[in-house]
Amino acid sequence: MVRQRQAAPSHQFKSRLERLWPKKSLVFVSNMIPYWKHMARRDGGNSALQDNARMAHKPAPTDITPAGSLLEAELKAVIGYQMAQASVAMDRIYEEAAGKKKGLHRVEYTLLMLVRANPGCTASSLAKALAVSAPNMALWLERVATKGLLDRTPSAADRRSNHLHLTPRGEETTRRMTQEILAAEEALLAGLSVGERAMLAELLHKTASCRNAIEAAGQ
Repeated sequence: MVRQRQAAPSHQFKSRLERLWPKKSLVFVSNMIPYWKHMARRDGGNSALQDNARMAHKPAPTDITPAGSLLEAELKAVIGYQMAQASVAMDRIYEEAAGKKKGLHRVEYTLLMLVRANPGCTASSLAKALAVSAPNMALWLERVATKGLLDRTPSAADRRSNHLHLTPRGEETTRRMTQEILAAEEALLAGLSVGERAMLAELLHKTASCRNAIEAAGQ
């Protein structure tokens, strides 16, 4: 039968403690306990407050520039700045997905797509749509025509003007490029849902549509 060990009486434990620690030391420790508890609560509270303050002032990931880790501050609310930052990412998507492969500048691809959607349009309408001067638009059109992507037919009403159409090669090139660009955007913008991407496109279109009001106000 196992005998249970009896706990030592409290006076025995006290006598052992007094042998290890002088009585004065025990009194000092006993008197200091409330003070130490107070200091622990104070320091702990201050540490918690300091941690909360650091967390409150620590910039969120959405407040930092996409590259360089700089605080955006008031720029966070500037739509033009955010659009410029986003255009950096979108330009890279275009170049990697289609631009380098096909050897087409973004302006060339855009004007070809507009001609595809508006067969028979003129250089002047393209220049106005893309905010490009007439001489520069003539140079862009010459480049894509030289690549065999665009046909120019003189207008019967105005011999100085041409009606623009894509060649079969231009049709195939723009079709494939658009598929590759959309696939790349979907993959690289996986953080946005389909609905968010559609909403973003609509909001950007609305923003671009403010151009007429801005130009009218400047006149």
